[in-house]
Amino acid sequence: MANLLTGNLPFGRQVDRLLKYHLDRIQRLHGLSGFNQAEPLLVKVVLRIPIEDEIFPADLKFVRQQLAPIYPSADVQFNLEIIGLINNKPTARWNMPAEAVPEIDILELPSVSFEMFRTSLPKGD
Repeated sequence: MANLLTGNLPFGRQVDRLLKYHLDRIQRLHGLSGFNQAEPLLVKVVLRIPIEDEIFPADLKFVRQQLAPIYPSADVQFNLEIIGLINNKPTARWNMPAEAVPEIDILELPSVSFEMFRTSLPKGD
């Protein structure tokens, strides 16, 4: 933990939130002001999206709106799997860790910016 706090070991949003949450739990021990960090939660979301005008529009705003009432007291992040459908058949797939999920309303795929997250479809899918 000392390596994380001193910057010797890089970490992302999820670890940052976990650290703040746990430091808030031991606030009396360290005596510093709290972060008021809600309990971080990491979930997996799978979207099956039909093609529209040669793109797969992933409605991330809708995903966030659906997660909020399910986990009202948590700070929810999500790993995202997007399965692009043409004629109701899977033709493309992207797997994004929570760190890479953009803070936008609609993610349009394919996109050069997200090509690194494109993965092959499993056999039989």
